[in-house]
Amino acid sequence: MPEEYRRLGGIGFAKNSGRVELNILSKQVFKFRDSHQLQRVALMAGGKVLHVVASMGYGGIQTWLIDLIKIANKRGVQMDILTYDAVEQPLAKVARDCGSNVYYVRSHRSIFSLLSALARVNRAGGGYKSIHAHNSFQNGLVMLIGLFLRVPVRISHSHNAPVMKEESLPRAAYNATMRCILPVFSTHLFAVSNVAGEVVYGKHWKKSKKSSLAYCGRDFEAYKYIPERAASMREFLGLAPSAQIVGHVGRFHPQKNHAFLIDVFERVSMTVPEAYLVLVGGGDDQRQRELEDYVVHKGLSDRVKFLGARSDANILLQTFDLFILPSLYEGLPLVVLEALSSGRKCLLSNSITHEVDAIPELVTRLELSDGIEAWAGEIVRLIESDYPVTPAEAYDRITESGFSIEKSFETLNKTYSK
Repeated sequence: MPEEYRRLGGIGFAKNSGRVELNILSKQVFKFRDSHQLQRVALMAGGKVLHVVASMGYGGIQTWLIDLIKIANKRGVQMDILTYDAVEQPLAKVARDCGSNVYYVRSHRSIFSLLSALARVNRAGGGYKSIHAHNSFQNGLVMLIGLFLRVPVRISHSHNAPVMKEESLPRAAYNATMRCILPVFSTHLFAVSNVAGEVVYGKHWKKSKKSSLAYCGRDFEAYKYIPERAASMREFLGLAPSAQIVGHVGRFHPQKNHAFLIDVFERVSMTVPEAYLVLVGGGDDQRQRELEDYVVHKGLSDRVKFLGARSDANILLQTFDLFILPSLYEGLPLVVLEALSSGRKCLLSNSITHEVDAIPELVTRLELSDGIEAWAGEIVRLIESDYPVTPAEAYDRITESGFSIEKSFETLNKTYSK
C-alpha cells in the first residue's frame, strides 16, 4: 500500500501512479484504473452484479467469468468480483483489465467476518442489484447476508458434484444446514447440471420454482483448431509430428484421479512407443510433487510432461490426439467443451455429467470400475482411429449449442434484470 492514504467510512483510499486503491478489511486491496472510475463506482447503484468466487486462479468457473465479464461490458452491464484469495491470482488482473473491480476478503468462514466484508464491499461498490455466488454449500451464508443487505437478486450457483460418502460429522451438519438455508434466502437456485443441483440443493431441487439449469458458456474462438498453431506447440514441447499425445487439463486434486490416469498411461506406453501424456494444471503443489515422484518410480519421466497452470491451454488442447478426463465426479467440466470445440476426441469417466456430451460422436465413456486394461485399450483404439467429425464442423456445432457465452449471458441477464 502507498504511504499516503486517508480513511473514509472505514475504507481506505490511496492514489498511486494514476490508480486508486481501495483497502477493505485491513490488507485486502483492489485497484481502480483512475479516480474517475472510483467516482463512477460510488455513484452507480442498482444495476451492478457482484460475483462471489473462492479464487481467481486458472479454472473452469474463473475462465467462464472472464468471458462473461467481457460480453457484459459490451452490453453495458457492470460485473465485479469478490474472492477469498490470500494473494492475487492471474485472472484477477485480467478481470480488472476488462473493467471489473476485484475485492479480496480472507476471513470468509465466519458469518460475522463475511457480513462485515460484504457490507463494506456493497457500500464501496455503490450497491449491487444482484449477488451471484459460486461456492457450493458456502453460498448459503452469502445468500443470508445478501438478504440482510437488501440485495434484490440473490443467486446460488452449483458448479460441482462431489461425492459425499466420507463426510465428517461437523461437515455433514454444515452442509445440511446450508441445504436448508439456500432455498429460503436465495431468489434463484442455479446448477450447471442436474446432479450438481441434487448435491447442493437436494434430490428434489427441481420442484422449486426458484430452481433451473444455468450452463456456463464459453467464447470458443480461441479454441478453434488451427493446424499451424498446433504444430508450433508440438515443436515447443519437443514432440515430433508423429507423436501420439494423450492430454489432460485439470487441477491437481483427488477429484481428477491423476494416479489412475498415470497407471493407465503406463499400459498405453508399452503398446504405443510414440505415446506421450501431457498434464496441464496447477492446484495442490504437494500432490503434484507426489505424482511427479510416482511417474519417476514407474520409469515414465521421458513420456509424461507436467506443464503446470498455463494461459495457453487453448493451444495445448489443439495439440492433443486425445483428451482424457477420468474424474471421480464433475459438475459440468468446461474443459470438455473446450476440447470438443477444437475437434478433439474425448475419453471420459461415466461419473462425469452427460450434459457435457455436446458432440456425441467425439465422446467415449467408460466406467472407472472397468479397470486399467480397459481404459488403456480404449486409448489405443481412439488415438489410432479416424476423427468422425472435422474440427471445422465441431467448432460450428459447439458455437451454435447452448454452451456459447452469448446464450449464457442472455440467460443470466434476464435474471439480473428482474
